[in-house]
Amino acid sequence: MVCCEGAVMIYFTVLGNHEDPKGNPIGYTRMTQRGKWVKPEAKRYEAWKDYVWACLLRAELRPPRFEGQRIYLDCYIEYKDRRRPDPGNVVKGIADALADCKRNGIIERRLYPNDRNVLERAMHFSYSDSPGVLVIVTEE
Repeated sequence: MVCCEGAVMIYFTVLGNHEDPKGNPIGYTRMTQRGKWVKPEAKRYEAWKDYVWACLLRAELRPPRFEGQRIYLDCYIEYKDRRRPDPGNVVKGIADALADCKRNGIIERRLYPNDRNVLERAMHFSYSDSPGVLVIVTEE
């Protein structure tokens, strides 16, 4: 975590994806409450969100809580190949992964209550032999 003129900045890297550290990042998947438990792509997306959160916790053992603040989310995406999700969906999935989530009826507090706190989502992408995402979260 870095502080600049009172603003907080967090940055961390997500290598590949939860299934393959050399694989492409995974994009947002639309799902229903029931779909979370029965659709394979929904289960894969839930596992991806947990992986993103674990990557943040490796970089920031005690990440700050952005309660009510508006924040910016910048993502620098490196894809392995052209068989990739849309960059906007990768950023949306990362914003979703950093928001509070409900597990077995219990709310797990993460960086912010919901991704409506994200004021702007910026993305930059290219291709690389080392796929992943550099994520930078800055408060307004």
